[in-house]
Amino acid sequence: MRAAGGPVAFARRHALSHAYVGDVLATRRGPGPGILRALELRPVETSYERVEDAPHG
Repeated sequence: MRAAGGPVAFARRHALSHAYVGDVLATRRGPGPGILRALELRPVETSYERVEDAPHG
């Protein structure tokens, strides 16, 4: 964002809503395909496994 000149410039450069970019930066929304594409990122699935003998409490 800084290299683009800030969030509004980043949004403009990548044809994204500045409100949407602001929501992602404030963690109110997750990054969607447009932001991921602009940052050259792709989603990676999170997985979970059971922890054996975990303490209860």
